[in-house]
Amino acid sequence: MDELISVVTGFYNRGDLVESSVGSLLNQSYQNIEIIVFDDNSTDNTYEELLKIRDDRLKIIHHEVNTGFVTGLINAVEKSSGKYIAIHGSGDISYPERLRKQYDLLSSDDAFGAVGCDILNFAQSPDGKIASFVKKCVADKKDKDGLINGSNCFSHGEVMMKRQYYDMVGGYRKAFYFSQDRDLWLRLIDVCKFGAINEVLYERIYIPNSLRFNVKKVIAQKKYSELARQCAEMKKTGKDDLVDSYGIHAVGFLNNSKRLSSSYYHMFLKYLREDFETSLECLRLANNGQLRWLSFVSYSTVRILGNSRLSVFLVGKFSILSMTLFKIKRKVVSQGGKFRSFLRSADLTVYPSGHASKEQT
Repeated sequence: MDELISVVTGFYNRGDLVESSVGSLLNQSYQNIEIIVFDDNSTDNTYEELLKIRDDRLKIIHHEVNTGFVTGLINAVEKSSGKYIAIHGSGDISYPERLRKQYDLLSSDDAFGAVGCDILNFAQSPDGKIASFVKKCVADKKDKDGLINGSNCFSHGEVMMKRQYYDMVGGYRKAFYFSQDRDLWLRLIDVCKFGAINEVLYERIYIPNSLRFNVKKVIAQKKYSELARQCAEMKKTGKDDLVDSYGIHAVGFLNNSKRLSSSYYHMFLKYLREDFETSLECLRLANNGQLRWLSFVSYSTVRILGNSRLSVFLVGKFSILSMTLFKIKRKVVSQGGKFRSFLRSADLTVYPSGHASKEQT
């Protein structure tokens, strides 16, 4: 007999997408489901549109105040009762076979804790242009180091998890306003395997007011993503992570990070011609650690020349040169380390003068 799957989704001001999005869940070939949907105090007709849907499998939660997506998600999961938890992004579309195929894979191996699938993305930019592209799911090929330093393994809305593993690691954490998914995956990967269905079973809709097109939200998201990474790195060394130590204030205790600084610097380059003030804010955020001198020169250039073509050209060329020098420096340091290791393994003593001689026994 098919076990109960709890599908959790949340909406805020997406009334025009309620019918198609929730309808795609009600039309799943896998029928033993409950759908927990929360309306986060929308100011449009989202809640009214949800009330129009009549189905005993649908449970609607209405927030009297806006709590934020992560808090709403945590509360909705707590109110669910299925052995399996499927996430569904607001406004997105789950294909009819999504839950069936994910359930079959998850239940095939006790070690599986979370599975995803390929996604068809539709992005509508603020100027009305629509682009589509397929994102392949590579979660089954990720290890923890790759998840810390590389791209995310899931997009979130397409994921199904086993509740036992979700509960085992403590679920989503309220300290994350964004990147709550990366934080969860980085803890789940320690206790279970990830699976991937390499078939498009999900459509993700990017609309103009979504995170993808909101620069301020993107800036904040990168900071929370770095928080997830630093927490994972601390756990690897046996330490309490920043959330363990500081709770919901953890993001204010981030360590200086070249990784985050570099991410902000690339945003600075991206927005230099599109949004000058935003690009300067990204540059200010990049101004720490090993990128401080690079940021200083870039900032001086754009302040003197403004966001002119010459300014963009000079900063771009200077950045390429700087990154090339960084790579050369790392290679030299790495080769130097290998050379010293060789000398030690050969039982040679390296003297300050640079001469080496075989030690006598």
